[in-house]
Amino acid sequence: MESFETDAPETGSAVGRFLARRWVPILVVVLVGVFVAQNRSDVSVHIFWATVTSPLWLVLSLVFLLGVLAGAYRSRRR
Repeated sequence: MESFETDAPETGSAVGRFLARRWVPILVVVLVGVFVAQNRSDVSVHIFWATVTSPLWLVLSLVFLLGVLAGAYRSRRR
C-alpha cells in the first residue's frame, strides 16, 4: 500500500494546534471554575437516608468530576 504523505510544513505551534482542537472543553472548565468559585456557601445535600452539610463549591466540583468520569467512560465504550 502506498502512503500519501505530503511534505507541507505544519503551520502553527503545538500549543496553537492543541487549543484549536480543544477550545470548547477548555472554555467549559473555565466557566465551571468561575461558577464554583462564586458559590461558596454551605448547603445540605440529601442522599438517600443521609444528610450531608458541606460547602457548595465541594458539591459542585464533585458533580462536575462525576460528569467528566461518566462521559469518559461512555466515550470509551463506543
